[in-house]
Order: sequence, then structure tokens, then C-alpha cells
Amino acid sequence: MKVSALVSAYFAESYLEGRIENLLSQEPAPEAVVVCLEGSKEHEIALKYEVKIVTTRHIPTIGTAWNLGIINASGDYLVIANSDDRFFKGGLKALSDVLDTNSEIGYVFSDQDLVIDGVAKRRYDHGRIGKGGEVKNIKALLAERYFCGSCPMWRKSLHVFHGFFNEGYIVASDYEWALRLANNGCRFYYLPESVGLYPIRDDSLEHRNQGLCRIESLEIRGLK
Repeated sequence: MKVSALVSAYFAESYLEGRIENLLSQEPAPEAVVVCLEGSKEHEIALKYEVKIVTTRHIPTIGTAWNLGIINASGDYLVIANSDDRFFKGGLKALSDVLDTNSEIGYVFSDQDLVIDGVAKRRYDHGRIGKGGEVKNIKALLAERYFCGSCPMWRKSLHVFHGFFNEGYIVASDYEWALRLANNGCRFYYLPESVGLYPIRDDSLEHRNQGLCRIESLEIRGLK
């Protein structure tokens, strides 16, 4: 298996079916690893599909859910697949192709279309991180803020050398993971195209905890 998609499926009943179908329609289809509450509606939905299901008895932090997914994943590459995000056709392949053709790269991220009030608006950040390719100054850029989006892909083997997500963070464990990789010499690649949709919702984990996200981000940068 080349790619395993990590799906943290909590408070996701309205989105999970579409998420799984979106993943399984990709070519080639990834292994979808769905982490959910035992006996929940999300668990019932996941049972309808050929996916790998990991259940918990309590609702964990997002980092804990991703770590459970990683431990149970069989793919060489891992990608975050939030329940309400969607990949465009070919989006997942575009990310994995970067790792296939650049053996020195450990982590790849891309643009996404941010969906705001039902309207898709592509996320651009070219002025800060370049026009595409390996990001040479990744340590300095990530020391200022997180910009890798919600669906980065990386080599599973990185966890052997760099550990797992920090489970103590409620919101920003993906930021801490990316910065830790950069500080330890992992090479990053920016794919300057949109691979999918990222809806901005007031009730999402990130946006309902914006104050906490800022606090955690400052702590991760060593400013708190």
C-alpha cells in the first residue's frame, strides 16, 4: 500500500460518508484509516465501507487520533484527511508523485481551495514560500507560523526517527510536528497547485478554538 489517509472522525457524522467516498474515488485509492468513537454514528458509517477502523472509548485529542491512525496504517506515505475536507480528482496522486520522484523529500504540502460561505477561494502563499519545489528556508518560515494546510503528506518512516504527534496539543499538533521535522533536517516540498477543498467552519476544531490555537502556536515557537 502506498498511501494511508488518516481520518479523525469525531463530531463528523454529517461529513464522514462524503469523506470516505471521496478518498475511495481517488486513483489509486488510498487505505483509509478511520479513527472514531466505539459504537458512534461515525463507527456505523465506517462499517459500510472497506476501510480500516480504529475505535476509542473516549474522544481523544486530534494528535492522539492521528497517532492511532499512524500505528495502524500500512502505507509508505501518510496524509491527513479531515472529515470535512475533499480532494480533487488526482489531488492525492499529485502529492504522492512528489515523494515518488524526490527521494530526498520527506514532507509535501500544497495549496487548497478555502470554502468560505459556500464559495471556493484558492489559498495563495507564493510570496512567502516561493513558486514551488523544495522550500530551502523552511525552518525560518515555520518558526514564524504554520502554512502547510490541512492535508500534508509525509513518509511514514519519519516517525521512526522523529516520534509521533504531540498528544498534549488540542489544536496545533500538526504545526508542532511540521516544525519539529524542519528543525531536525527533514526536507519540505511545496506543490503550488490546489489539491482539494478546505471548508472554513465556525464550529471546526480550529476555528472554535482560535484563542487556544494562538496560545499553542506561541508555545510551539518558544514564545510562551
